[in-house]
Amino acid sequence: MISDMDKNAKFNLMDYLNTCSYNTMDEDIARYLFENRDKLENRSMRDIAEGGYFSQATLSRFFKHNGITFEGFKYTLMLGTTFYDRHFAAIHAPHQNLSKEEILHSTTAEMKYAVEQIELLKMEDIMEVVQRLKKPKRILFLGSQLSANNIYGLQALLVHEGIHAYAPQSMEGQRNLLRVMENGDLIIVLSMKQRWFNAVFLTELLDDFMASKAEKELWTPVGSHIRQELFDHVFCFAEHPNDLVYTTLMTLVPVLVNLYISEE
Repeated sequence: MISDMDKNAKFNLMDYLNTCSYNTMDEDIARYLFENRDKLENRSMRDIAEGGYFSQATLSRFFKHNGITFEGFKYTLMLGTTFYDRHFAAIHAPHQNLSKEEILHSTTAEMKYAVEQIELLKMEDIMEVVQRLKKPKRILFLGSQLSANNIYGLQALLVHEGIHAYAPQSMEGQRNLLRVMENGDLIIVLSMKQRWFNAVFLTELLDDFMASKAEKELWTPVGSHIRQELFDHVFCFAEHPNDLVYTTLMTLVPVLVNLYISEE
């Protein structure tokens, strides 16, 4: 689907093309939109259809089939600073004015730091997390788009093991799944900051989160949190958190995957 109204169209199209069936008309349309995304903002549906050699009816069906209007698509094209824009700017900031060699050294040092943080964890704490992942039939991961991307490998393993594991990136998807989580299910919030919910999460999802009868767990590199008492379990995976929290989370996931498999 390309209907996530919280995400710029280029990332919706990227996700769509990563998973769609190729050699189809829908794939042709999505690829044309993706490769011409910087030229579409002020173009009409007729202009786009003519440029891609599609009929307007075919283009209209593509948008309808993917749950978005043409006007909604144009809106997502014009979204300003997105989550990924802010993320990549933050990644680049420490490396400004460095030489190529210094960037290589700095990046590998960040990776080594993440490994060191994981190695400081107590094995019994990690294994408690692994055991809790094995109990429910349904697990919902809540967090930012980047957090959800980082735990994809773990999500795939859980699905392989017969667990219904979800990591929706849209606000609508998170809200809908929160409302079906029941007693015996597990909600895992991935939070990289001291405030475990952002403003949108607070206003849109907090009531549903608090009302859920599912068990609630927080994964974070931060030791003290606002509203931490709402969680049944808190897993702090870094002793000295800094701006490298996503790198540390990325390092943690294969550790959890391998320990999970070792327990079978």
